[in-house]
Amino acid sequence: MCSEFNPIVETGKDNPTKKLRRENFNPRSPLGGGKEPSDCPLAENRALGPRSARDSSHTAALYVHIPFCVRKCPYCAFYSIDSYEQDLLDRFIEALGRELELVRPRLSLRTVYFGGGTPSLLQLHHWERIAKLLGEGFSTSVQEWTVECNPGTLSEQLLVQLRAIGVNRISLGIQSTDDKILQCLGRIHSAAEAVKSYDLVRRCGFENVSVDLIYGVPGQTLEVWADTLKTVVSLGPEHVSAYELTIEEDTQFFEMYGLRYSDEQEELTCRMYELAVDFLGQHGYVQYEVSNYARGELNHIGMVPRYACMHNVGYWKGHWYVGVGPSAASYVDGIRSVNVQDVYSYCEILELGVRPIGYAECLPPLFQAAEIAAFGLRMTSGWDLDEFREITGFDLVKVWNEEINQLLSLGWAELRGSRFYLTSVGLRFADQVAEMFLR
Repeated sequence: MCSEFNPIVETGKDNPTKKLRRENFNPRSPLGGGKEPSDCPLAENRALGPRSARDSSHTAALYVHIPFCVRKCPYCAFYSIDSYEQDLLDRFIEALGRELELVRPRLSLRTVYFGGGTPSLLQLHHWERIAKLLGEGFSTSVQEWTVECNPGTLSEQLLVQLRAIGVNRISLGIQSTDDKILQCLGRIHSAAEAVKSYDLVRRCGFENVSVDLIYGVPGQTLEVWADTLKTVVSLGPEHVSAYELTIEEDTQFFEMYGLRYSDEQEELTCRMYELAVDFLGQHGYVQYEVSNYARGELNHIGMVPRYACMHNVGYWKGHWYVGVGPSAASYVDGIRSVNVQDVYSYCEILELGVRPIGYAECLPPLFQAAEIAAFGLRMTSGWDLDEFREITGFDLVKVWNEEINQLLSLGWAELRGSRFYLTSVGLRFADQVAEMFLR
């Protein structure tokens, strides 16, 4: 089965011990219930965790979840609402400011990522407020600031302002360049509008643009998918994310198609995946993760291409990340926590001056290492054994000797010198590989 993944943990629809799906490892994902970190019985184990958890500099990635949409897409399982008053948007921004004030004393930000929902729905005065909040108290060493944009909600004014406040990377949710597929996906833009929005982003001066695509959509043929890839390559973005459609519970697509759809489409979606790998590779895009491709040469094995998403690479390498906004997840100092999954509750709790954590758990050091191993193997470079030991304190080959030997015998992985990585075949089964490390 082809592997689906969006670089970001869904533990309550997700616990990483469950089947990894596209939304796994996603700071926007919900968890319910749970205990506060201070009550965690495993707190004494935190000092034994990964190097990143002992880093005195407190460098982290910041994920900001904007939970508003013009219209909820029928395939989307992320938390968002599409019916709200303007007053709620303003109230949310104030609550977001309060949460940033609560987390910023501990952090020096490496990357910032605004996802959703639809961040490009926010108005100009909202972005002015956000820029002020991020500029007060946080380190100015942010290397990459990404904002997800919907082609149907873009304007020149917005893009000019985003660039002025320091945003240097746009992730454009084109999804397809075929109008019938866009209609099936419930997108609010047409294929022509998608191309126009890309051109607008370029005219406004952005030099690092990523395009999101979805394949395996009902009614999508291999030829239609090939045409989309050709169109996107002709546009020339620095980065392409190509995700296999996953039918999730609590979505309209689940009611329409059920969970069997993905299994029934397995052969076709695998051919679509292979086409993306081959075609994008032929046109200068290096596959550096199961679903992600970027321009730029690799300096040496283990390095990602120049235009790889630094924010997501941090997730895959086990770095700290802090999520703010409803349903956003954090991983800091061996503790995973997830905010409440309701924008009204989120605002109410923050108006009391408290972080809106709905769930928190301490991860034992070995489990932290297992997660880091599993997610790092989604990258085509895999793991340098010395690097993994330095990050986690564990020997990858010794601790998971049985699993590694099984992967080698299946032809799903290779061990060359000090580097262990999945083969092109193994990458297609990255979800199953992850389960082997996490069970």
